[in-house]
Amino acid sequence: MDAVHAILKVCTIFVHITITNISVTMKVSILSNDNEMKSIFENNIKKLGPSSPLSSVSEYVKDNLQEITKSELVFTDDLAPVDVLGQSLLNDIVKDGLKNFKEKVDFEHKGIDGIFDLLK
Repeated sequence: MDAVHAILKVCTIFVHITITNISVTMKVSILSNDNEMKSIFENNIKKLGPSSPLSSVSEYVKDNLQEITKSELVFTDDLAPVDVLGQSLLNDIVKDGLKNFKEKVDFEHKGIDGIFDLLK
């Protein structure tokens, strides 16, 4: 569990970090800087209503939240500027791909119809 706590800590960006274990391989995390995050979460669950498919899992998460207050592990990756550079590179790749797609469908002239034409 310490490894999960360390990953979620994200260099103490968030004041409140909670986790609920749904299964061995699935965890739900709620991270916030809002001191009222638990009551906000509870109010949002009430808005779902009992017939919502999210209602039961949200109630389970709420009832089993564990607050993460301490972690002994620090991953160096959390402190490295590599993430920023990687995200910038990824943004450039996506922008280039979108530009090429727009040109392929002639989006400037055809708009969304160009996408439909491509699907025919």
